[in-house]
Amino acid sequence: METILFFIKRKKLLKDGTASIFVRVTFGKLSAEVATGKSVLPSQWVATKGRAKGNTLKTKQVNAFLDQLDYTLHDLTLQIQREGKQVSAKEILNRYKNLNVPKIGILALYAEHNQEQKELVGISVALGTYKRHETSMKLFQEFLMFKYKAKDIPVNEVDVDMLKKYQHYLMTVRHNNNNTTVKYLRNLGKVLNMAVVKYNHPR
Repeated sequence: METILFFIKRKKLLKDGTASIFVRVTFGKLSAEVATGKSVLPSQWVATKGRAKGNTLKTKQVNAFLDQLDYTLHDLTLQIQREGKQVSAKEILNRYKNLNVPKIGILALYAEHNQEQKELVGISVALGTYKRHETSMKLFQEFLMFKYKAKDIPVNEVDVDMLKKYQHYLMTVRHNNNNTTVKYLRNLGKVLNMAVVKYNHPR
């Protein structure tokens, strides 16, 4: 069973005089910790309870957040166990951090990728490669509007089922042959892999 401890670092205060609240998760003999993004005045912190004291709106909000975080971390532990995977303090916190990853859109990321490609044309990227990625991005944009009436969609919502629908769209609506379709899927896959590395999105 995991142990969850909330604590502050009194010797490292923020500019407003408050101390950042951290959470330490221990599973087995190993621990891992991360900042919660919340802070409190050192005089308001009750170390034995791992909560702030007082009836102000701010302390109530902080304590409510910590209560929810405690529940979330416990739930993530159970989730890992249900999946039959090895539980560790680091894995529990990694999953928590993934919940808070900014939901960047796949087309926004693709546009960023293509801009970088454009700047490298004639240096390390062929003009044809850049143009193929531009076409790939436009085709996926058309697909999202056609199938979901969406201008963009978060990277972590692009799953296997959506890719199969995209493949079907390319071959039936756009009338691409199998080889061309595979190339477009590979181009999109490159950007999805970039998201995994850059934002640590679960796939």
